[in-house]
Amino acid sequence: METIEFYGATLFVVRDPQGVGWVAIKPICDAIGINYPNQYVKLTRDTRFNCCGITMVAEDGRQREMACLPVSKLNAWLYGINANKVKPEVRDSLERYQQECQDVLCKHFMSDVGGQELLIRLLAEFREDRALLREVLTKLIELHAQSDARITALAQDMQQRITALEEARLAVVDSASLWGKGLQLQNKTKGFRKN
Repeated sequence: METIEFYGATLFVVRDPQGVGWVAIKPICDAIGINYPNQYVKLTRDTRFNCCGITMVAEDGRQREMACLPVSKLNAWLYGINANKVKPEVRDSLERYQQECQDVLCKHFMSDVGGQELLIRLLAEFREDRALLREVLTKLIELHAQSDARITALAQDMQQRITALEEARLAVVDSASLWGKGLQLQNKTKGFRKN
């Protein structure tokens, strides 16, 4: 756990094993002067905030589970508090937190070695993901080209079969026609024999 001083208040932050920075919300509520229980209910009901309990050493030196938010969600929470609905004496403090708190925390997490290592790791993962996506795209293009070639070959085969069937049909028609003519000729010759 780390602490950051912000306008005379102590913010409690911790980094999880994945490098995500988390901030305890009760000290922020206390520093601003807003009701912590109401904010706790609001944050735990809305799953978009990812609010969870993390065990930290509190100001009294004892370990306590504290409700925490990822630093990336802090501004969403703070800007969700309507400055016109809080007591006039806490309005300036709330607006200061809304404008500056996340920036201070982000700078803290990205300025230390751990933050730099996290950034380097994320960039490396991004490059790996990008390379993998390029490889998949190349394979898809190849499959599409192969598929086009297969479709073209299939279409040509179908055309050849249709042509062969048409030729066979014409041959049958010609044969039937010749056969019919042969019958007519035979009938005519029968008539000649009688006369």
